[in-house]
Amino acid sequence: MSTVKFTVKGPLFENRSLQLGVQRGMVNVLLEGQKNVQEQLYPGHGFLTGALSRSILGKLTDATGKTLKGEIKSTGIPYVYWVETGIRSGRQTRFRGYHMFRDTYKKLTRTDLVQRIMTKEIVKALKGK
Repeated sequence: MSTVKFTVKGPLFENRSLQLGVQRGMVNVLLEGQKNVQEQLYPGHGFLTGALSRSILGKLTDATGKTLKGEIKSTGIPYVYWVETGIRSGRQTRFRGYHMFRDTYKKLTRTDLVQRIMTKEIVKALKGK
């Protein structure tokens, strides 16, 4: 897995302020995830030239209707799957991978980080800030 995806669905989007808060919160969650993946890449641990780290991008992919989708992924780097998993040409290599996307997914879903970010942005939007 070299992509982390998030989806928010529901009738929340009938209130424009609430919709804006959810959207801002989602963007901040994606940016936090992007930062977390990049922080796991450092010299001696997946960082050689910096190209992979610079290619990591968290962005909204769909913000229409009653669905909000976003993802964190690497763009334009063909070896990202190998760095993530250690699998090349369908075979596990001696290198076991750094699992930076998997670890970021775990961090975002197993802590209250997403809830805190979303709550903060929704409250700000409802207060008109």
